Amino acid sequence: MENNKLIAEFMGGVESKYNIIHFPLIVFKQGKNYFDLEELKFHSDWNWLMEVVIKCRTIQLSNKNKIADIYDALHNTDIEAVYNAVVEFIEWYNLNNS
Repeated sequence: MENNKLIAEFMGGVESKYNIIHFPLIVFKQGKNYFDLEELKFHSDWNWLMEVVIKCRTIQLSNKNKIADIYDALHNTDIEAVYNAVVEFIEWYNLNNS
């Protein structure tokens, strides 16, 4: 769930201004729909994950190896590997662009 939160924030999701049961609610908008953290499907739905891959590709910046890791995982059509490569890319991006 923590990685889905990381991805949602990378994709423009924001914490709500209110708390539910003492936990901040992450609100992620996809199309016209809004989702909270428990409803995010980046880890299990190719449609969700590919939107993130596309964003990573458009901002790949100077580190071609990070985007290559995503492409390698895509060639194997392994959603878990692509998910993990996307998380690594976002962590790298956040460290180098904050």
